Amino acid sequence: MLKFPTQQGGAVSISGDNNVVAGGDVNYTVNMPRPKRGKGRSATRPPIIPGTVSEDPRMVGYLSYLVRRYEKFKKWECDRIGKRMGYGVIRHAYKDELKYELIHTPKAHFEAGARYLQQRIDNTQLGRMNRGRKLYSLFGEFDERVSNDEGLPA
Repeated sequence: MLKFPTQQGGAVSISGDNNVVAGGDVNYTVNMPRPKRGKGRSATRPPIIPGTVSEDPRMVGYLSYLVRRYEKFKKWECDRIGKRMGYGVIRHAYKDELKYELIHTPKAHFEAGARYLQQRIDNTQLGRMNRGRKLYSLFGEFDERVSNDEGLPA
């Protein structure tokens, strides 16, 4: 319940469910913050855990690059068959397979994680159609390109 002054000098009580509320001869727009539902990016960065790829921005960057590459290939496939693309599916499948979130993958499992994502790219419809072509950069090539671009610290 909100109280607002009127032009006659009194106050009007106004209630409403949405952003636009009305009472008597007065209309007000109330901007209310949306409740968080646990989706979307958080305002804080994830912690850097010793022994994981989160210590090395190039490793995290490469795994993220492979995820984006897979999403691009899968989006093409979904558009072609008229299906809705589920962007969180690959990260969830990665966690199910390797038992770690992307950024919390131990350095010892980095190659297995990269190989898993590369196989997922290879097994997309577009990946199978372009089997003879280069579908993604290997970590060495990616690392060299990032070093040259100075996109991430050494």
